[in-house]
Amino acid sequence: MVRQKSSGGYTLIEILIVVMIIGILLAIAVPSMFNASERARANACRANLRQIQAAKEQWALVNRRPGTVTPGWGQLVP
Repeated sequence: MVRQKSSGGYTLIEILIVVMIIGILLAIAVPSMFNASERARANACRANLRQIQAAKEQWALVNRRPGTVTPGWGQLVP
């Protein structure tokens, strides 16, 4: 009796290895995605602070005030 090997599917070991590789890749990728979004938020915050500082400096130039003076709400809203 000669057995013929069927070539129609994958073995359980092959499937488990593929699942394990996908799990390892996800374990590496997911934390770095969270870190990237946190860095993006921090960069956006820094950019906003730079824009606020530039606006304050521009206000000081227009109103002939020292650069260290902070405008009050009444000075910002006419």
